[in-house]
Amino acid sequence: MVVAAALDKLNDRKWETPNAYLKIIDHFDHDLVVHAYCTQGGIQFALLTTKGREEGNVKAFFESCLLYTSDAAD
Repeated sequence: MVVAAALDKLNDRKWETPNAYLKIIDHFDHDLVVHAYCTQGGIQFALLTTKGREEGNVKAFFESCLLYTSDAAD
């Protein structure tokens, strides 16, 4: 439910930046954040984590998901 509530913000944010990694798009309570990634093909990834996660690790996770999905599509 937390990630589903953040999808509107993901749709808004993807038009505001040319970057695929949208960083933190929403906060919930005091310790939950939603990170987002949107590919050029329109695939959207959202990840719910606790605060304090390394941005580099989250971005690397999204990029590995992108590689996996692109390999699966071939």
